[in-house]
Parts: sequence; structure tokens; C-alpha cells
Amino acid sequence: MQAPEFKINEYITLKMENSSTVVYINDEVFIHCKFLLIINPHKKEKQEFINSIDEAEQYLSRELERDITPFDLGITPEQEFWGHCSNLQVWAENGYDTRLLHSNISFPLLKKLTEVGDPQAKRVFKNEIAERFSSGHLSVVTFLLKEKYLDHLDLEEKNMLLEDFETLLRDPHSNLINSEDAIAWRNLANEYREQALFDTAIMIYNRAIKIDPNDKTIWLDFGVNYDRKNDYDNAIDAYLRALEIDPEYIFAWYDLGYAYEGKKEYQKAIETYQHLLELDPKYKDGWNNMGNAFEKLGKIDEAIKAYEEAIKIDPNFHYPWGNLGLVYNNKGQYDLAIKYLKKAVNIDPNYTDAWNNLGISYYYKKNYDYAKDAYKRAMEKDPEYHLAWSNLSEIYDIQGKYDKAYDFSKRALGLEPKNYEALFFLGRANFFLGNIEKAIDTYKKAINLSSEEKTDYSLEDSRVWYELGRAYYKKGDYENALDSIHQSLKINPEFKDAIKLNQKLDEIY
Repeated sequence: MQAPEFKINEYITLKMENSSTVVYINDEVFIHCKFLLIINPHKKEKQEFINSIDEAEQYLSRELERDITPFDLGITPEQEFWGHCSNLQVWAENGYDTRLLHSNISFPLLKKLTEVGDPQAKRVFKNEIAERFSSGHLSVVTFLLKEKYLDHLDLEEKNMLLEDFETLLRDPHSNLINSEDAIAWRNLANEYREQALFDTAIMIYNRAIKIDPNDKTIWLDFGVNYDRKNDYDNAIDAYLRALEIDPEYIFAWYDLGYAYEGKKEYQKAIETYQHLLELDPKYKDGWNNMGNAFEKLGKIDEAIKAYEEAIKIDPNFHYPWGNLGLVYNNKGQYDLAIKYLKKAVNIDPNYTDAWNNLGISYYYKKNYDYAKDAYKRAMEKDPEYHLAWSNLSEIYDIQGKYDKAYDFSKRALGLEPKNYEALFFLGRANFFLGNIEKAIDTYKKAINLSSEEKTDYSLEDSRVWYELGRAYYKKGDYENALDSIHQSLKINPEFKDAIKLNQKLDEIY
């Protein structure tokens, strides 16, 4: 006997295969249908308020998904198949109305149909996204954010939907959002956090906390939101609230240490990680992060031991290998750094920081071809990794290829306008390409960066002031040249190039 098959329209076909229902789009397998919602005729309360399958999910039975089989209810595979056929046919006949199927089925189907050229799907796709997002139903809004369906709208449409939803959140009389499910609110807040919409996420977390103030996971996620916002004080408060609820909550101890690192309170971070590791000595991320904190305090031996402990727990944990490589780079032990960094990228070929630091190791060994290759590998893994772009511009600067140095430093600055070294090498490229005024402007931008913005770069301010002085000297502006050179020598009185130029200027001016 031939297995049942049902054609919804020219794009959608359902087939019964091995007692399960399979949806085909343009003759290609798209999805296996897993369960049916079952109406309990004896539980009619609230059913008259159901406006979509997603809302029905709150009230109707999901036993076919969890506890029992269709066979237990006397439902044959054929009957289940025809049930799915009926559902999809109704959905198609009603213009792909996404209320008639669960959102985790209807939207992927609609997206796929749009991609294969179904004209009706193309007409309704964006409208369905907007209408269902505006419905205010938490699970639907969360799903659409998580799966990035709003990215199918143009920027104006997307922003309008997000603003309208924020208005809905602020309206205490709104009937659209009525869930008392704290976890549903937390999940929605997490998705807003992932979209970097931190202030809206804060409002939503507060709703979740109001419903269940004793849920430690909500406080933890609330803290992570503040962490991402770089608001470490509020992050710390949230983590401490989670720890009041559960003093042995490992994740809260870990994130608390991370927040102290964000505040540059490294000793407190170390003490927090130590407490974490008393609770769980095998928590490899705690050892790795404690190594970071020791390193920031200049306690290099302690940092190395912490990284080595993380590696003992998991030899394939790439971060401590990369961090050890960075430590030995900073100690000037480049062969050892290369050994550890190679191990890091062998474990995780997408570890961009390790590729970049490997390039730095080779740079200091003056093996520029290997350095370029490592930087390029970092850029291949992440084209927006601005540090590799600026480091590569430095090599081209050394090789006298100023046109390339110009191009790569410009690219770095397009990704991060406050990349200190990119500004410096762009200034040098402009200088040697004869663009003296542009060189001066670029050096000034570099100098005017805050000390915090310069922290992650090894470039010394004395070099920037010297190059600025040299540019003024080339221009014939000896007064500003002398002021710049004096600034350079104030920072580094032993800077030989600055001393020589200062002597020249003393003779002229």
C-alpha cells in the first residue's frame, strides 16, 4: 500500500514516511511534524480568548509532545498525518495567516516559501512579522527576535516596531501583554539584550523580577544585561541578589568576578574567583579568568599558574593557551609564546586573538612574512577584527609600502575610529605620501584619545609626539615642532630621534 501524500499547493506537499509526517517545499524535505495540540472539551475556560495557536499552547494539551503517544489515544499515524494536512491546508487557504500555525512552524515555512518564489508568501511575509510582533504575545515576540525575523524589515520598519513595543510595555492598562510567566519575560529580556537594546531589556527584567523576585536565574541574566551595558555597579548588585538567593550559585560567582574585572577591581575579582573555585575546583573558566586578573595586577607567576590549572582541567580549552602566549609575548619570550599560541589556534582555528598575538610574536622576531600570514588569518576569521588590520599596516610601514599601510590603517579605523595604532600609522603613511596636513591632523586625533582608549595598544605616546613634531618640522612650523618634540622628550628623555630633532630645531628656532 502506497504511503499517503497530500499536495497543499504547487509549493507545499506533505508525505507520510515511516509513520511520521514530512513537509516538502519544492520537492525538498523541509520539516518533520512532531506533535498536534489536543483540545480538551472539558476545559473550556479562557478558550474563547484564544487568537492564535501560540496562545492556544497556553491552554490546550501538549501531551502528544511529552507524555503519551498518539497510539495511546487511539490516533493512528494516518489520522495524525491527515490532521497535519488539514492544518496546513487551512493555513494556506487563509493567506498564510501565521496565527493558524505555531510560530516556530509558520514563520520558517513562510520564509522558505518566500525564498523559493511563492508570490503570496512574498506579499504577506513582512506584514505577518509586523502584525505578530505587534500582538504583544511574549512567546511570539521572543521567537521573532531570537530568530532575527525583524532583520527582514527595513531599518525604519524595524525601529518603529521596537518603539511601539516599548510603548506597549510602559502602558499599565495594556491588555495585549498579560502573562504572569516570569520565565517568559526573562526569555524576552534576554533576546532584547542580544539585540543590544539594554534599556528595554531592563524594563522587561523588572517585570520578571516583580512576578518572581526569588528566581536567581532572572537576577543573573539581569546582571549580564548590565555587564553588556558596561554598567558594572548595577551588574554587581544583580549578581549579589542572585547569591543572596543561592550562596552556592556558581554562575553568579563567575559573573560577579567578571564584573569586578570590568570595574578594574582586580583584587576583588581574584577573591571572587577563589571563592568560586572553593565551590568547584574544576571550573576551568574561573581559573582562566583569575589568571587574567592576576595578569592585570602584574602578578605574572600567579597568572601563569592559574592558566596552567585551567589547562590541566581541560587540555583542549583554547583560551588559557592563548593567554599564556600573550603572557610570554609580554615577557619577550617569543619562541615560547609562539608555541602556546600555535596550540591555541590548533585547538580553535577561529581564535582571532590568538592569531593576532601570533602575528605579534613573529613581528618581534622580525619574521614579517609569518606575521603577515597570522594577521591575515585573524582577518579571514573575522573581517571586522580591527587590531589585525592596524598591525598589518605596521608591517607595511616597516617595509616602506606606505600606500598599503594607508589602506590597511584606514580599514582599521573604519571598524574602530579610536584605534590608536591605526591613527599613528595612517599619520605616517600620509607623511611619507606627502600629505603633511593630513598627517598632522591624524597625529592630533591619536594624541587626543583618552588614556583608557590607548590602554590596549603598545604604542608609546612619545613616538606620536615625535612624529607630530617631525610633520610640523617638514611643514616649516618650527614653533609647533619644538613644542611637540618637548612633549616627546618629557615622556621619554632618552628618545634618540627626538633628541636629534630637538637639536636641529634649537639651531633653527
